[in-house]
Amino acid sequence: MTGIKENLLIADDDPTIVKILKDRFIAKGFEVLTASNGEEALAFIKRESPAIVILDLQMPRTSGIEVLEEMTRYNLDVTAIVLTAFGTIEVAVEAMKKGAYDFIQKPVDFTHLEIVINKALERIHLKRKSEALQTRLQESEEEISYLRREIGREYDFSHLIGRSKELQDILNMIKKVVDQKSTILIEGESGTGKELLARAIHYNSNRRDKNFVAVNCGAIPSELLESEFFGHVKGSFTNAHKTRKGYFEEAHEGSLFLDEIGELDLELQVKLLRALERDEILKVGAPQPTKIDVRFIAATNKNLSEQVIKGTFRQDLYYRLYVIPLILPPLRDRKEDIPLLIDHFLKRLHSKSEKERYELSDEAMAMFMNYSYPGNVRELENLIERSTLLSNHFLILPEDLPIELKENNGSFLAEALDRTTDKTALKKVSNAARLSAEKQMIIGALKACNYNYTKTARMLKISRSSLYNKLKNCNLPPKKP
Repeated sequence: MTGIKENLLIADDDPTIVKILKDRFIAKGFEVLTASNGEEALAFIKRESPAIVILDLQMPRTSGIEVLEEMTRYNLDVTAIVLTAFGTIEVAVEAMKKGAYDFIQKPVDFTHLEIVINKALERIHLKRKSEALQTRLQESEEEISYLRREIGREYDFSHLIGRSKELQDILNMIKKVVDQKSTILIEGESGTGKELLARAIHYNSNRRDKNFVAVNCGAIPSELLESEFFGHVKGSFTNAHKTRKGYFEEAHEGSLFLDEIGELDLELQVKLLRALERDEILKVGAPQPTKIDVRFIAATNKNLSEQVIKGTFRQDLYYRLYVIPLILPPLRDRKEDIPLLIDHFLKRLHSKSEKERYELSDEAMAMFMNYSYPGNVRELENLIERSTLLSNHFLILPEDLPIELKENNGSFLAEALDRTTDKTALKKVSNAARLSAEKQMIIGALKACNYNYTKTARMLKISRSSLYNKLKNCNLPPKKP
């Protein structure tokens, strides 16, 4: 036997057979139930759902055949092995038609019966595993569907932060073509959010329930490019131990995003153009092409038109990509979006921690506004995160900012002072410097006095009400952070 404890029902009107079988199968590790007629057997089957029933065909009140018919009628999932002293072919065929698993003639060969039961148990366990696998697959599909919806919400157009005209023009263009299959080329410096925009296009389109496959063309070794993009068949080259899908097949009916497409060599550009024009790919080693349906989105931080002139990018591929061009401006050219982005990043950091939300002082915000952001939005996000880690309180001050912001603003202030000629402007600079100095003194005193305002006022030799006024003027929190 398998060693797995199962319920077994023995239904027979011969008490001697019942006792022999019961003792034998209890010794084998079964939980054994017994019935002396068909009605009793049927009641046990409905109530206890045994894995196996050993069923005598000739029983009083309700026969074994009638029990089989009722099991079929009520869709009872029980494996029946029938016993009979009338071992004709006709009876065996009828029992099997009624749903019996196997047929054994009396007198019972117990060794043969055990073999049949073992095979029946293997079948039962395989069926259970299959059902469990189907359940897990269904749960996985539901989970994948849920995750796709969640990702879709994350990449909703509302998450493309900015009110600048350049960004709004791009969003308006996308909304017009989001469900079209037309190729999109996104141009922009590194860090401007090209992949974020590509994902937003996919998850707001009619392809949102299929795969979004993102590929960095500059990160794949040249000798693997063709296989990675188009796949290969088993045995097509050394170590090709099995057939493998490429990026195009993975993105079938979905979207394929190729970042830094300007890094592709000319040979692969030819094959890429063929795939785009014919909607088909040729796997490495395959005799016939494979049809594909892919929404193609490319991105580059290079000027592809200049690469065409230099001969490093194919002109025909360039025009095939340049159907819907989207140019993401650098952050320095849309500075009105900086406060919105900072607020977005601070909210995101707050949602990931249990801490109070950080805020920027006016002076710190001015320094962020003055920075040139060579790394664009990605750099801004990193600077915000570093600033929260460097700050000892929840109001981020100039001294909490990363060194590159301080150095950049130091040169800016010197240039501003050089340009200042009238007394009014100079007075404003002096007032700003005085306020900044006062703020640093107040923060130092608060820390030294463990944010006891009476002690802080005494240390600064001012009244408590004056301290509160200065806290307000310096845009400092009126309580301990």
